[in-house]
Amino acid sequence: MRSMRRDLGVYLLWQLPGWVGLAVVLGWLTAWLGLPWWVAPLGVGLLALKDLALFPAIRQTFGPSRLGERLIGAPGRTVEPLAPTGYVRVKGELWKARPRRAGRAIPDGCDVVVHDAHGLTLIVDEPADR
Repeated sequence: MRSMRRDLGVYLLWQLPGWVGLAVVLGWLTAWLGLPWWVAPLGVGLLALKDLALFPAIRQTFGPSRLGERLIGAPGRTVEPLAPTGYVRVKGELWKARPRRAGRAIPDGCDVVVHDAHGLTLIVDEPADR
């Protein structure tokens, strides 16, 4: 819950310049064209409602800490030894990774499976069928 509130706060801060810009433009247009005073607040309110409605869809890709979590269970291959960290290729992308068991190195060119993610670092293990 706390993460969602933080993400929402950051998202709304990113939207704020657009709202202010629209308020200025609509304020200027209402004065210049003689439109009713409520046009500017209504326009900004509608834009804010649209942004709030889109937040759930955008939130899934908003936090970088959740990028690696979508790869859990995915197969990959080491492109350099993981001793203690190195890089693996998972779904065509290079990711920083470390072995699941501390103190255990995984050699270059070894098949791995993503077990977990800590931020942008994947925690990998060799497949069980080896």
